[in-house]
Amino acid sequence: MLFGEASIPVEKAVFPKALWLDRLIDIPPAIKQINKVLTSGRFPHFSIISGPPGSGQLIAALHAAQFLLCGSEHKPCGECLSCYKVNGLIHPDLHFSFPLIGAGALAIDHYGPFREAVKEQAYLDLPFWQRKFDADNKQFNISKAETWSVIERMSMKPNEGDCNVMVIWMPEFLGKEGNVLLKLLEEPPGNSYLIMATEDPSAILPTVRSRAQVFQLPPVDEGVLADYLCRQFSMEMDRAMEYAIISASDVATCINWASQQSVRWLDLGKMMFQKAFIGDPMGFLEWNERLIALSRDEQKQFFFFVERLLSLSLRTRHGLLTVREGVEVLEYAAKISGRMDAQTIDNMQIMITDTIYAIQRNANIRILLLDFMIKLSGLIRGV
Repeated sequence: MLFGEASIPVEKAVFPKALWLDRLIDIPPAIKQINKVLTSGRFPHFSIISGPPGSGQLIAALHAAQFLLCGSEHKPCGECLSCYKVNGLIHPDLHFSFPLIGAGALAIDHYGPFREAVKEQAYLDLPFWQRKFDADNKQFNISKAETWSVIERMSMKPNEGDCNVMVIWMPEFLGKEGNVLLKLLEEPPGNSYLIMATEDPSAILPTVRSRAQVFQLPPVDEGVLADYLCRQFSMEMDRAMEYAIISASDVATCINWASQQSVRWLDLGKMMFQKAFIGDPMGFLEWNERLIALSRDEQKQFFFFVERLLSLSLRTRHGLLTVREGVEVLEYAAKISGRMDAQTIDNMQIMITDTIYAIQRNANIRILLLDFMIKLSGLIRGV
């Protein structure tokens, strides 16, 4: 009380509830394991959250960060100021590191584009991130300068909470520079946490990986993913299931395909193989015109789709995949596998990789696609 005046209670600010956990379209056992460790107060100072592409590793890492930085008794509440800031990726004690272009590039200078990308696509993947920089052909990495920046930020005293949290997205891009972090991992400063969100833990140096507790996320269930696509994009279940199966439950890839629903990739792929099998020059031109009408990004997405289709056909051929009756994409993959041997499919995948690269390099699309069809027809027909 000051000068005899009664103190006025200050109401605690409450924000609209927003939890990173709610952005996951499926809650696998690994998330429950993370929650259990967080609740016990024994969350490791260094952890790796791993999983196949599109399984939500970054979302899981942000969920853990929101728990660790939440100021309420029941964590994460999603309504306090700390949760609000973590939700907006603007908490001063939440730090990020991610792949960039250039030897001296620092993540702290690119927080804006990163926040924008994650808010736009929580299931962030590298192709989406590359498009933010219009850098399909450029080499991304996490540089030595960035690893020292990670150490510097982790060594700072917390601004608002009682801990610092560093999330490294795509640590597989660290390469040998990961060795710079070893001392930090052995003797973490103060109350700090480093969480790596990766698609490929084998690409992380063994000396780094061995120091972490690893949480392994499974692929998202196909049925759950298909239901999500139907709700979010008003898709028919058949097409949603097609995307879920051929993408191997990669949520980011499915969202990308679903946002381009004006074209059905399987129909375009069937047309391509049909014209190539027949060896019809006029058919080549007809298919060409269909592809030319698409944007370059859609053209690349089509060839990515065909790559996945060929992968399915190889798995079908070797008995690694059961063909479910009524699932059109699996039935067509089985049909392809019966008409082409494994070597032909391998050569076709090489051709597709070269074509995607040429599209990225802004090659003359009309000539490129016609050349692709002529070579594809010759490869399939053994001419």
